[in-house]
Amino acid sequence: MAARTLNVARRVVTDDLRRLHVHLLVALAVILAVELLALLLGWDALTRVESDWPQIYPYTIAGMAALVAAMALFRLHRPWATWTGRGLATVTLVLGAGVDIGVGAGILPSSDPTSSTAAIAVTALPSLAAVATALAVLLITTVRPVWVWIRLGLLTFAGAVSALVVLGYLYGSSLLITTLGLTGTSLPAALIGMVILAAAVTARPDQAPLRDLDERYDTRLLRTIVPMLAVAPFVPALISAAVTAVLPDAAAAAAVAQLITAAILIGLIAVLGTAQSRARRELLMQRQRVWDAFEQSPAATAIVSLDGRIATANRALVSLTKRPEDALIGTLLPDLISDADHVRMWEAVAEVAAGLDSVRRDVRFRGSGRTSTWVDLTLAAVRDSNDRVIYLILTCTDLSDRKQLERVLSEQAVHDPLTGLLNRIGLDHQIDVLWRSRAPRERVVVVVVDINDLAAVNESLGFAAGDDVLREVSRRLRACTRTEDLLARPSGDEFIVVTTVVTDDPVGTGSVVQRIREELSGPVAAGRDVVPLNVTVGATTLSDLAQILGVWEPGDAPPMLSPTRRATDRSDHR
Repeated sequence: MAARTLNVARRVVTDDLRRLHVHLLVALAVILAVELLALLLGWDALTRVESDWPQIYPYTIAGMAALVAAMALFRLHRPWATWTGRGLATVTLVLGAGVDIGVGAGILPSSDPTSSTAAIAVTALPSLAAVATALAVLLITTVRPVWVWIRLGLLTFAGAVSALVVLGYLYGSSLLITTLGLTGTSLPAALIGMVILAAAVTARPDQAPLRDLDERYDTRLLRTIVPMLAVAPFVPALISAAVTAVLPDAAAAAAVAQLITAAILIGLIAVLGTAQSRARRELLMQRQRVWDAFEQSPAATAIVSLDGRIATANRALVSLTKRPEDALIGTLLPDLISDADHVRMWEAVAEVAAGLDSVRRDVRFRGSGRTSTWVDLTLAAVRDSNDRVIYLILTCTDLSDRKQLERVLSEQAVHDPLTGLLNRIGLDHQIDVLWRSRAPRERVVVVVVDINDLAAVNESLGFAAGDDVLREVSRRLRACTRTEDLLARPSGDEFIVVTTVVTDDPVGTGSVVQRIREELSGPVAAGRDVVPLNVTVGATTLSDLAQILGVWEPGDAPPMLSPTRRATDRSDHR
């Protein structure tokens, strides 16, 4: 969840830019349709703005429409659509350059006979800008970094030329247009070209220059002004017509129209700047809140770089690892984890790299000396818009209390809570281990001890007195057996001792039984009373593993003691 939260801002920006690209394509389609209609109906106010300014050519509209169609096809992400779009961009590139050069050289006739020769002569700079725009659209589907930067350079060059054309027309600078060789480019064509450049840039939000954008760039605001772009090429004509209707003096009308246009541009820049400042302030506040939540979180959290080093850690992780923050930053993740858990950690890293959003593992953190701390470790991947892992989020929860509870429950599951000896389940497991680990010359001996009068003690003196008898019997059995011997209480009044003796020792079993009999002789304290200890001891030697794995019911003789053998090996001791 942490990884998704930190990555959501970048995904939102990418999605907004993709939607902005769609809106730009729709706006371009509307603009080109209106320009084509105006050209067919002879509406000079929309195709040339002023009567002595160059007019947008039909083949210019056709070329721009082909580039818009190519970008729309690229969005389908289908092989046929990609190749069709490349074909349209290539044809536009070749024919557009050829037509511009032909018209400029006088080889092809101009479709704007009302303009002077100087006004329609297409010179090198606009031609290169048109070629750069078509080539940039053709390179949209490329992914190699070198071509990405070439595309960015082409778009920058074409944008600069279009901006100079617009500025020259808006401020009436014929010197700027003629000096830089911008003649022959109509104002509507320059404005539409700028919108095409914006669409070409937003076509790949995963590439430069958009891949490094974040929430500071309010693309929602840009989407709201996209409808305004649909009328932007016609704004100068509308302003000029409105002012001319009020002021009959042509010079005064042109000056007022330029002032109004300049005021609109300044107002638009002010609105955009204010919105961007507000977005930046909101971003700083949001990042501060995220950082405070990260720093104050009770879960130990860190950002891990792709080389496995801790890049940032919060206070909880500093406290959990018991390392200073300065020493923790830059530490390799394997250095924090016990050597025994390195394999589990690398498995988790591999699973995240393979595509899983997050992976959990129980591992041990290194402590001071030989101590370690069990933690619930979660690794989550943070990915970019290309689904590539850019860093990892490490979250740890201290499992010391849980592991301690697990150990207690594990002990209780295999031990008798009253005496601390093995219970039936623990005996089944440990006797199997003892059998497999015995020496070749050793045999396993099982001794069964029954307390005969335990029920009478419980009835006469109470269960607390009976518990005292059981605890005393277990204490005496521990005293007369070896550390490696197994002691168990599988049922209420029955104890079992499992030991090993040398095979060729004829008195081995008997000596074990004799030692237990002697230890269990004598009375025992039962509460405030002292009662005699009445026990029955029997022993047998195990011959195979099947006898070990036999299951008996409490109170019944184990299968390893047949009735006959039990009768002969058993003796009472009072």
